Amino acid sequence: YIGFAVQKNNTTLLNEINELSGDNSTGIGERKDWYGFDEEQKHIFKDQNGTKGYLNIMFRLEFPPYAYIENGESVGSEVGLMYHFTDLHGYRVNLSQAFTIQEQIDCLKNKTIDIAGGLLPILDEYQNDVSYSNVFHPSGTGMIVRYGNHIEFETTIYDSIEDFNGESLGTLAVYSKLAKSLFQDSTIINKDTFYEL
Repeated sequence: YIGFAVQKNNTTLLNEINELSGDNSTGIGERKDWYGFDEEQKHIFKDQNGTKGYLNIMFRLEFPPYAYIENGESVGSEVGLMYHFTDLHGYRVNLSQAFTIQEQIDCLKNKTIDIAGGLLPILDEYQNDVSYSNVFHPSGTGMIVRYGNHIEFETTIYDSIEDFNGESLGTLAVYSKLAKSLFQDSTIINKDTFYEL
């Protein structure tokens, strides 16, 4: 599951964010009327007149269409959602980029940012360090294979997750512990970003 994270126990900000999510079971990803999917409306929330001051928001910007850089600007549906949120509640945005989830968690713990996003997974291991919003987007799990190996991959029968044991598997470093517990006989290669994988 994907959500936003705020500093631990910042219930005021968390409640304001959760007002956007409505029904937690479907996630706010279903509400596309103001969500930023219209290409012509991508920058609709850029001009802000908030009077409550700035929120420091840190995104990982490598996940189109959710959060990414285009023509030197931070754009995407999740970025648009944060501009909508800050506009709605009278804040202004100070946006910065992170390259790892751990960087975002550390900045929240050190209170140098207020909100973290950018397809941020809701992970049990960080529940004591940050407070997570309601589910923003119900996500799934996928696998990618080296180009040229896809035919072999598609014709090999994998009946269960155990069938991947013994393979060399790459994962994001944040999922390293989970990968090692699931694939004990595999070589696990950890990387910080999807691009490195």
